[in-house]
Amino acid sequence: MNEPDEHDPHRLLICDDDPQIGRFIARVAQDLGYQVRIVAGVEALEIEFDAWQPVCVVLDLMMPGLDGIEALKRLSTRKTKPRIVLSSGVGERILDSARNTALAYGIPSIAVLPKPFTLEDVRHALAPDTLRKTPDSPTSVHEAASELRADDLKAAIDNHWIQPVYQPKIDCRTQAVVGFEALARWRSPDGRTIMPVDFIPLAMSSGLIGPLTEAMAQTSLRWLSESFPNAPMSLALNTTVQSYATGTLREQLAAYCERWSIPQGRVVLELTEGEGLTGAPEIISELTRVRMLGFQLSIDDFGTGYSSMLELARLPFTELKIDQAFVRNITTSKESQAIVKLSVELAGKLGLSVVAEGVENAPILDYVSGVGCHYAQGYYIARPMEGPQAASWAWERLRR
Repeated sequence: MNEPDEHDPHRLLICDDDPQIGRFIARVAQDLGYQVRIVAGVEALEIEFDAWQPVCVVLDLMMPGLDGIEALKRLSTRKTKPRIVLSSGVGERILDSARNTALAYGIPSIAVLPKPFTLEDVRHALAPDTLRKTPDSPTSVHEAASELRADDLKAAIDNHWIQPVYQPKIDCRTQAVVGFEALARWRSPDGRTIMPVDFIPLAMSSGLIGPLTEAMAQTSLRWLSESFPNAPMSLALNTTVQSYATGTLREQLAAYCERWSIPQGRVVLELTEGEGLTGAPEIISELTRVRMLGFQLSIDDFGTGYSSMLELARLPFTELKIDQAFVRNITTSKESQAIVKLSVELAGKLGLSVVAEGVENAPILDYVSGVGCHYAQGYYIARPMEGPQAASWAWERLRR
C-alpha cells in the first residue's frame, strides 16, 4: 500500500457516533471530490488520523466517552494540524466556544456545522474558502523566541535587521487605499524571521522599546514621504505606553515629520488596549501633547481588555480599531456580530473613525462595510509587503 501524499488536499476523516449522519456527510464530501473515511470515537479517530494523515476532520462534539473537546486537544499535539469542521446540536454559543478552544490549542482553521444541517450547509462547511488556513507565523519564529537576549535585540536595532513591512488599509465605502500600517519584522542573519509577538516583550522588559519604536518610525515615515509625496496616505505606527514615558518619542516624531514634510495628521499612533493606558497622569498628559501636535491616536485591539470604556473616556483617541478575533468570526458568530455593531455605534457617538482588522474574505468586508466601519485591512485586501512592493501595489490601485 502506498504511503499517503502529505500534500493531498482531498482526504477527509469524519468522526461521528451516528452512522447515518456520517454517511450523509460522506456522500456530500465525495461529490466535492474528497476521499472519505468514517470513524466513531476519539480513540478510533487518533488511530485513523495517524495512519491516513487526513487534511480535514469533521468532528462531532457530543460523543459517548471521550468528547470532541478531548479530540481537539489530542489532534493539537500532531505535527501537522488538520482543518476542522465542528459539528453538533448543542447550540451556536457552545460551538463558538469550542471553536475558540481549538484556536487556543493552535488549530488555526475551523468551520462550524450546527445540527440539524442541510446538504448546502455541509457543502459550505467543506468549501475551500470556509476552511482556508489562517496564516501562521513561520515555525522558526517560535523556535527563535526562547533563544533571544537583550544583546541580540540591541544588535538587531543597531544593524537595522528589524525593518517595517506595510499592510494596506482601504476605505470600506469606496475600497480606495487610504494608508498603511507599519509592522516590524526581524530578519536574522541566519535566515530566520522573528515576529513582534516574540521580541516586543523582550524590548519592553529590557528598556529597548524606545530605540526600537524610534527606528521603526524613522524608516517608515521616510518611506511614506518618498513613496507618496503627492498622495495623502496615512501611516499607522504601533507604539506602547513605555514609548511615551520620557517625551522623547513625541519630539522624534515631530522632527521626522518636519524633516520629510509629512503633515502630523497623516500619522496614526496605535496603542494596544489593556496596556494600562490610563494608569499614570504623565502618560495621559504626554498623549494629550501628542494630539495637540496633530497626530492621530488609535486604540488597537479594541474589545480584548477590561479597561476599554475608561481609556476611551480619559484619552483623546481619534480612532477605534476592532480586534481581528471578532472580525474574522463575524459571518458565523452572533456574539462577534454584536460586539462589532456595538463598537461601531460607540465610536459614532464619540466621533471616532473605525477600522476593522482581520478582513479575510469578501463576506467579511461586506459585513463590516454594512454596519458602518470606515476602514478595513486584512489578508483579503493585501498581505503585509516590503516597502517597494507596497508602494507599487498602492499606486496601481490608485491608477485604477
